[in-house]
Amino acid sequence: MDIPDRVAIFWDHDNIHRPASISGDVLAGTIRAFAHTYGPVTMFKAYMDLEQSPSPKSIAYRSTLQTSGVTLVDCPHNGSKDAADKMIIVDMLAFALDHPVPATVILISGDCDFAYAVSTLRLRGYEVVIIAPKPASTTIKSVASLVLDWDSDVLGRATNVPSLLSGRRSRNSFSVPVFPEPNDSMIEVHIPVAQPPVTTPESVPVVGTKTEATDVTVNEIVSAPSSAL
Repeated sequence: MDIPDRVAIFWDHDNIHRPASISGDVLAGTIRAFAHTYGPVTMFKAYMDLEQSPSPKSIAYRSTLQTSGVTLVDCPHNGSKDAADKMIIVDMLAFALDHPVPATVILISGDCDFAYAVSTLRLRGYEVVIIAPKPASTTIKSVASLVLDWDSDVLGRATNVPSLLSGRRSRNSFSVPVFPEPNDSMIEVHIPVAQPPVTTPESVPVVGTKTEATDVTVNEIVSAPSSAL
């Protein structure tokens, strides 16, 4: 029996934002649905500076993320712009120490500062999926196992078809499963349909006539051999 990959999601939220039209639970569900194509999600973290967004709408958004299973990691900048990057790198390597391959790391960021950490995980046999916007660094994209576009592959599906985000899908396709067309290698099986029992009338049918109960024509009557008399 194959053991599914353990999956961890690391979201550089200050680097990749979401539009106000998409709620936190729908967005988290979209990301989680893709992650489940690799295996069960053991960790889902979003890194952000909580003090930068004290508005009621932002608080409500973060609340929906938390109720959707996302762990919010506060990353106060404190004069350092890469505070979240350092925390994400440490957490990714800690995940790798606790979960040997097969395992998958999903990094939602377009920052090239993660390139070396991603390459190191790839050398150790880990699958590393990058979700980033199109203007993201080509360096981080070139070292990933798979690259998804944040706008079309995540936000587009979260906006258009949130009801189709359950169930397992192909790792290379984030769409509704398609059943294969029949071919010569497939075996066609016919299952017989049980017929209702036939009721025999009490009266003896006349040769060459049809009975009303069974609508069966009796063509001949076989007599017992004379030796048996």
